[in-house]
Amino acid sequence: NQEKQVRSLLITSPDPGAGKTTILANLAISIAHAGHKVVVIDGDLRKPKLHTICQVGNQEGLSNLLEGSKTIYEVLQWIDPNMGIIPSGPSSADPALLISSEEMSELVATLSQDFEYVLIDSPAIFAVPDAKLLAKQADGLLLVINIDTASETIIHQVKQFLANMPADTVGMVINKAELNRSTYYYN
Repeated sequence: NQEKQVRSLLITSPDPGAGKTTILANLAISIAHAGHKVVVIDGDLRKPKLHTICQVGNQEGLSNLLEGSKTIYEVLQWIDPNMGIIPSGPSSADPALLISSEEMSELVATLSQDFEYVLIDSPAIFAVPDAKLLAKQADGLLLVINIDTASETIIHQVKQFLANMPADTVGMVINKAELNRSTYYYN
């Protein structure tokens, strides 16, 4: 039984503000610093933040690419010799249509040939349908949970949602947790 290698990974969260974009950027930087080629895609065409975190322009990007007005290498920006970014680009009238397109599938397939890892940022899973649409493009899914807003109800809803996702869930990051100093391992 051979396990499927995850080369494209969707990073999402149940709700906005969980820190998924920051986690994605830090994961990409770690991968690049380890000597692997990685590209990050800002698949959040509604409220993009990746370009701000990575300090790149957002005048052109994924929306232009998927609409056919630009090529991959016209919108790809290098922020490290091993790390590229495709920002979201200008807002679109129908983001869900763009990210569910055949062009999006072809983009991820092409980038998977040119890069060892493709990381895709997405909107929160309960905010809009985009995360589920983007999950169809990825080999795996990394879920970021904000411990401050993760109620039992939300965790139950996430479990049901993930059971119906087209991508395998490869992990979960519990974010914004505060360690109790008196019980910390190294204390």
